[in-house]
Amino acid sequence: APDLEGDNPVANAARGVRLFCESGGPNSGGDEVLHLPVIVESAESSPSAAAAAALAIQRFLSKDYTSQPHVQYNAVMLIRILADNPGPTFTRNLDGKFTDTVKKLLRNGKDPSVQQILRESLAALYADKAYDANLQPLFAMWSKEAAASGGAPSAWGFGSRSRADAPPQDYPPPPPPKSRGALPSPGELAQRIEEARTSAKLLQQLVQSTEPSELATHELVREFAQRCQSAQRSMNAYIHADPPGPDEATMTTLIETSEMLALAQSKHSRALLQARR
Repeated sequence: APDLEGDNPVANAARGVRLFCESGGPNSGGDEVLHLPVIVESAESSPSAAAAAALAIQRFLSKDYTSQPHVQYNAVMLIRILADNPGPTFTRNLDGKFTDTVKKLLRNGKDPSVQQILRESLAALYADKAYDANLQPLFAMWSKEAAASGGAPSAWGFGSRSRADAPPQDYPPPPPPKSRGALPSPGELAQRIEEARTSAKLLQQLVQSTEPSELATHELVREFAQRCQSAQRSMNAYIHADPPGPDEATMTTLIETSEMLALAQSKHSRALLQARR
């Protein structure tokens, strides 16, 4: 195991993955995006650091962390981000053991948010990165699991339609509630709020780190923009839920989260406009 206290790419990558995955929980300040540039830069600069990041992600996807869904949710997001950048330097480490860990989570995971982002991420990778030979073991597993459930690997996780035909609104989980309705359970509401805040922060981070010329076509930027739109609809629905509505503290959190989402979307829109000039 790498020395997490060192100051070198391998240590920085492993430490960054741990901090990113563990943030966003009930006792954190929600500062996971602060760790993302360190992870990406370390993985880009050193194949050994990319391998350390993959190993750390695999550990967080294992059954030891099923009781911490926010950790596994963040770990799945990191697979998507690092498969894009640095790309093959990272994906070459997604070997048989990594694939087996993902398969076990796919089959045995109980948290609906983790299951949804895992399925969506595998479907997106399958659709976008068929050219990456490193991902073939993962794709073979995914195709087999999708077939066993009667779905197509490029669509399973997005609904019944193929990904190419699916409008952007098919991306973001969860589907927005009706404009008026009862609040979800306190546990589910807290999780939805945390996912929304994470999406807002990651959209801002992705906008900052993506070349302006690539913003309009960058798959991950587009996906998180759609996640933020969906999350904002959900937050507004929770704010206006049927009585009994949110208590004062929850209402404050919902309003703050809605403002975070609006800010992230505004920065994304401004960046797109500037890129077109």
